[in-house]
Amino acid sequence: MPLVAFTAVGIYSFVFVAENLEGFDDNTVFAGLVGATTSQVIRSVTLSSLGPKRNFRHETDQFYTDWFYTTGNPTLDSYLPDGTAYSYRVRWSSSSNAINDRVPAVPARLTATNTLADGTRTITCRIMLDGTYAASITKGHIGLRVSYIDTSGVRRSEMIYDELAKLLGTGTAIAADSGSTWTLNSYTGHVARKIEFTSAYAIKQNTDIEVALELLRPAPSADQFLFVNPDLGVV
Repeated sequence: MPLVAFTAVGIYSFVFVAENLEGFDDNTVFAGLVGATTSQVIRSVTLSSLGPKRNFRHETDQFYTDWFYTTGNPTLDSYLPDGTAYSYRVRWSSSSNAINDRVPAVPARLTATNTLADGTRTITCRIMLDGTYAASITKGHIGLRVSYIDTSGVRRSEMIYDELAKLLGTGTAIAADSGSTWTLNSYTGHVARKIEFTSAYAIKQNTDIEVALELLRPAPSADQFLFVNPDLGVV
């Protein structure tokens, strides 16, 4: 892996860019360059490949997010330029030292363009959850922060989550997504879920809709993987 670039971002973060990037596909423990619960100086590390498969990994002391074409992620309808189906894999910590209702985590930021006419739009973020825990993962565990431009040119920001469930950890489970057919690959125990949001204001045509996926509580019961489809649905 020839090192192309190395950047120190402030005191606490490091960025590595290389021609190729393999490995870091550990599926059993929450471990890596940055620990989730240990006291360390380094708070985030980003590894990014310049190769056609665009492998990357971003680690913080709350979570890690990555994509490696060798790890067998479940995939839906997002594709790289070379036609490879892909998704983001998020390792979600069950430790309240890493994530709690006062310190959420943002493991994925997604963007879509409203190519439709001016109007209110329903945005759908599709994810895969571990089937063992899916029933106990509520709208207070995972939420969306959505930003868009309305037809008056004003930027709007809305948060989609269940406040009570965020505080208590119990509530309405995230909705099943029976209309989506994921290719499960090596994660046969995962199930499809979706978070939908209808904008309060009309969204201007040909402007970007920005969505931050937020982990608002620790993962219930155990550290676990969730998968995010990078392409948002806009109708």
